[in-house]
Amino acid sequence: MWDKFIQEKVVNPSADDVAFFDQSITAKRNRSKFAKKVPTPFLSSTQWAIRGSFSPPLPSTQGIPSGRNHVYQRFPDMDLSEETIGTIRAAQPLVSR
Repeated sequence: MWDKFIQEKVVNPSADDVAFFDQSITAKRNRSKFAKKVPTPFLSSTQWAIRGSFSPPLPSTQGIPSGRNHVYQRFPDMDLSEETIGTIRAAQPLVSR
């Protein structure tokens, strides 16, 4: 993981994850009383602010009598067909760029 980050820093030093890492180090140094303060525009930007949250729908209780819970004896088999999963919805981005 560290090797991939170093390669990214060499190949694409303007990448967002590289800027975040570099400016996080700069922000840490800025907290020192003895260091000259350096601006961190990437960290100060509201461009990446989380603008919403997502709450997944509750599990379906269809087929389970009212007031009862279903307990699996083992982990259920994963039938990933569209009939069992349903229609896949497009994900809404939580961060806008």
